[in-house]
Amino acid sequence: MTNTNTDTTKKYSDEYWQKERVIVGMERNKKETLKVIKDVNVEYKKKLKEIKYEIADFYAKFGKDDVLDYSKITSKLDDKDFNTMIRDWDKFVKKYPDMERYRDIRMNYYKLDRLQGLSNRIALHVAELGKTEEEMLKGTLRGTFKKAFNNITNLFKKQGKINRDVEPLKDKRIDALIKQKWLDVNNYSDNTWKNKAKLQNYLDKTLITDMATGKSYEEIYKNLAHEMETTFSNAKRLIHTEMAHVQNMAHLEGIKKADFNGFKIVATLDSRTSSICRGKNGKTEYVKDYQVGVTAPPFHPYCRSTIFGVDKDEEDEKIIDKQPYKLDNESKEYTIDELRKVGKTVHKDFLKVTNHIARAEEIQTIKNRYNDVVKKFKGTTSSEEKEELKIKADELYERYHDVYNRSIIDNAKELKQVLSKYRKVGAIDIDYTGHLKNSRADKLIKQAYDFLPTDWIKTSINNGPLKTGIVKRGYYSPGVLKLSGKADNRMIETAIHELMHRLEDVNPNFVKHETEFYEHRTSGEKLVKLSEVTGINYASHEVTKVDNFVEPYMGKSYGGEAYELLSMGVQYLYARPNELLKDKEMTEWVLGILATL
Repeated sequence: MTNTNTDTTKKYSDEYWQKERVIVGMERNKKETLKVIKDVNVEYKKKLKEIKYEIADFYAKFGKDDVLDYSKITSKLDDKDFNTMIRDWDKFVKKYPDMERYRDIRMNYYKLDRLQGLSNRIALHVAELGKTEEEMLKGTLRGTFKKAFNNITNLFKKQGKINRDVEPLKDKRIDALIKQKWLDVNNYSDNTWKNKAKLQNYLDKTLITDMATGKSYEEIYKNLAHEMETTFSNAKRLIHTEMAHVQNMAHLEGIKKADFNGFKIVATLDSRTSSICRGKNGKTEYVKDYQVGVTAPPFHPYCRSTIFGVDKDEEDEKIIDKQPYKLDNESKEYTIDELRKVGKTVHKDFLKVTNHIARAEEIQTIKNRYNDVVKKFKGTTSSEEKEELKIKADELYERYHDVYNRSIIDNAKELKQVLSKYRKVGAIDIDYTGHLKNSRADKLIKQAYDFLPTDWIKTSINNGPLKTGIVKRGYYSPGVLKLSGKADNRMIETAIHELMHRLEDVNPNFVKHETEFYEHRTSGEKLVKLSEVTGINYASHEVTKVDNFVEPYMGKSYGGEAYELLSMGVQYLYARPNELLKDKEMTEWVLGILATL
């Protein structure tokens, strides 16, 4: 007979010591991070000094009374300087063969005037700085990975989680792991050069223009020093975040070696802890679902959260054992008030773990910045300023969709975690054979299924196959489910919506509850055309009862055969909870249905 108390104590002890060990590793990582930042800062100061001398010498040769002579600086570059630049660039490319692309720069030197020549000499300094920073960071990241991996695997061996010798990972394997793209769809090298490109853009445009238009040496140097400081601040943020990323990647590799199927998030809790990390602390995820910024740290720049290994299924069982409601879905009939009572409790649990407000605020901030840039774009007549504003607008547009798309998955995972206290949620061990295939649309639908109650998924599957695809406007008809959107995560949002229509189709009980709620909310209201209410070009037969729904489409009627209440309600809960929560009654009703029916 198993001694339960002893086993429980051992599990606690294993988790405790694993957690303590990763925290020790975090402290070591912090020291190493600060060291490489200090070393990089030295290189920045060195290059600033070298560029300063280049500019000072230029003013001395071609200036008078601290102002450059325009006719002199626009004269053709002399042969001596021309040959020196070619020699220096060739030397740089020979030292760093992967920088071969820079050879193109020197090929046009014969066309340059003196000011352009200075610009290119400064470009070489920036390139040297970028390469030095990249090499320093690469070496540090590799060392950090090795230490973190050895730290966690040695612990697992002591705990008996690994009963074999673990071969050290080869540098080639480590380099491949740390080069994986993740941050803004880039890796550490990409972002290092992205940061340097911004500096070079300043040097090419602003600094050179300022020199040509009569700015003094003192003013030029002051602005240059400020720009270098900004570039270093960006580099510092990158180093912090990349070091955290690599440490967690090493932990993940160790977790896989120990055959854990999940990981638990550990946040550093103090006055500087972000709301995102506070909400993530203690959460568990499957190893297969590891996605940086979504399910795994770093969740944001300067993130200090890390992970350790757990048996995810055991963690989930602990939650299910604490289920506050024992539901009898086959026989129990729920009134609107009863559903709201359950939903109210679920809502409170959701607010304890979710960071949807912080994510919504971030999305709105980016949206506001985008609108401001667009407004400035429309208000300026300067072609140069329009070009700069367009670049900034495009960056913000991409950033908006990236953050929004990520927020959908984060919201959905948080709600899934909460609902798991009340019933089994997700598609673990679900066989989709005969129901879905393996197209892009099918994969996205499977992912959306995983956010819904397990028995709902089984009911849908038992009612036959789905014909799927991607179209301009998504829809569901019996046996057919089409997705709309461009980004995968936005299509997951559509999939959640259309899957609720699927459940209406195969479970008449859903429509029964929707009918009761619809009549309760819209009593005495007349149907009006959606196009007239929204200003959107809906078909003439598409009608709604507006009520005080957060969106008029929620009141759309299909003659009592179907509604948009659950499809829109569940979609908003997973994708945009901050908006649905404005309607307390509907929020509680939808949550009650998710937890009970």
